[in-house]
Amino acid sequence: MLDLVVRKCQRFSCSNSGTTGLPKAVVLTHRNFIPQYALVCEANQLPFEVRRLISLPVVHVAIASAVHTSPMGCTYPTYILPGYDSTSYLRSIATKYKIGNLTVVPPVILLRINSPLIHKYCLQSVRRMLCGAAPLEEGPQPRMQAFLRNGRPFTQLWDITGEPGAITRFRS
Repeated sequence: MLDLVVRKCQRFSCSNSGTTGLPKAVVLTHRNFIPQYALVCEANQLPFEVRRLISLPVVHVAIASAVHTSPMGCTYPTYILPGYDSTSYLRSIATKYKIGNLTVVPPVILLRINSPLIHKYCLQSVRRMLCGAAPLEEGPQPRMQAFLRNGRPFTQLWDITGEPGAITRFRS
């Protein structure tokens, strides 16, 4: 009986990014969140102090675990911006919070590498950057990685909306 409740009990309603069309509503169950928590908090121990910055809408499936599961389970600081603004976003990463673990989506990467602000704010605090929710073409990835310290990973994630988090990570 408990297994049926875990599989069927709605935990979170969110939206996907609409990579293959318009954004769609998605219902995730408790069963979706448990492996996501294990992937993010237990199987992914990082050798540095983690601080996360969230600028995506908190109802987007790409950020659901970072906002609704991981901060409490992993016990690391998570800062949520009220919206995306390039200046406050880059300032928050570089100076205000010194973010070490950054999760982004391709449109944010494209905005960042094409913005003159990228040269104003040093991203040396970023120890690891993840990009997901949609494919990122080959060209922008090395351009973004050039703004990180040497050897810092900038990894693409591949996921499926209804599944628990990233299915695989491509390391650059």
